[in-house]
Order: sequence, then C-alpha cells, then structure tokens
Amino acid sequence: MTEPDTKKYYCNECKRDTSHYVRREFEKITHDDEYQETFSQEMKIIECCGCEHLAFVQRTNYSADLTVQINPRTKQPEEALAWKQNIYPPVTYRSLPIWHENIEDCILRDLFEEIYKALQMNCRYLATTGSRTLIDRLIVLIVGDQGNFARGLEKLKSESAISEHEHQILTTTVEAGSAAAHRGWAPTKEELVTILDTIEGLIHRLLVLPERTAKLEQSIPNR
Repeated sequence: MTEPDTKKYYCNECKRDTSHYVRREFEKITHDDEYQETFSQEMKIIECCGCEHLAFVQRTNYSADLTVQINPRTKQPEEALAWKQNIYPPVTYRSLPIWHENIEDCILRDLFEEIYKALQMNCRYLATTGSRTLIDRLIVLIVGDQGNFARGLEKLKSESAISEHEHQILTTTVEAGSAAAHRGWAPTKEELVTILDTIEGLIHRLLVLPERTAKLEQSIPNR
C-alpha cells in the first residue's frame, strides 16, 4: 500500500516545518453569477510524518484576489490567485515559559496565558499592550500600586529590585505598550520577542527564582 503524498507545514509539536500526510481533503467552489466571481475553499486534515500531530488547514480564495508571482520556468512575473491560509490550532512560534505555572499570583498567570493566545492569533497590538499590563501587575506585587508606570519603575529601582540599566530597558518596554495602545503602533515579530524576553526575565528573577531558591535551601542537608 502506497503512502499518501506529503506536503510541508509548520508543526506545533516539532516546532519547525515538517512533512505532513494529507489524511482528509475537501474542496468547495461557490459561484457568484451576478459579479461573475467564484469563492474557493480547501479544507485539509494533516498529520505530521514525525510526531503524528494532527492539524486542520483552511485555504480560501476570491477569484478577484490576485497576486504577482515569478514563474520558476520563465523567470517572468505572472498573475496568480492569492490564497489565504489558516492552520488550526494556530501556529505557535513562541511557547509559554515552563515556569509560568509556578507563579502564585493567578492574575499574572492568566495575563501570561492571554498574551500567548494573542501571539498565536498574530494579534500583535493585544500582545504588546498585554505585556505592558504584565509590568503593571509586577509593580503592584513587588512595591504596591504607585499610581503610574513612571513612579512604579522608580520605586522598583529605589528599593533595589531593579538596576538603573533595567529601569531604562523597562521604560522602553512600557513605552512600546503605550504606543500600541494609544498610537496605533504594532511591533514586528522580532521586536515583540525582545519585549517578552525583557519582561519574562524580570518576572523570573523577582518572583520565580526566590521561591525556587527557598525550596532548594530547605532541601539541602545540614552540615
């Protein structure tokens, strides 16, 4: 028995593009006689050839939606149908840090999970403003509500929770969240990674490591 054809898709389990079997496939074309256009849909259930993870692929196209592609044979630009593709569950290009489950504050934990759901759906505005809220919550947990971000970050610095260098970095991160919320700015994927790296590193140092270190201290036998 011959194996079905394979195609490359991103696998959320393998965290990379892998070959997938197309286990089921369905196509439907709807005609609009008034405008002489068609709407095409392709639905596929795919299975990773490596880890056997299942996903659902949806591709759609309006016949009026065209794009320009380079013909691989003639090397000349040609018009082609512009297909839109979605994969479910959505592609996860960044996973939640494992240690987020060790955060005792349920609000902070929920914020983490909602931010990463926004990332999965490519909602960069939501993920960026949510990251700013993470900093706000962290300030409240460490030094209490200071009224605004500037006073909160200054309080963290004055109590030696963060260094001057970290203060400068966090100020930039807060400004990024404000720009997303109030000035219609959306970071690139790389910029969003920088924002999350900054905040997650701080939360891990201030909230997670102290608790783990305390448990480690208790487990060490006395001399």
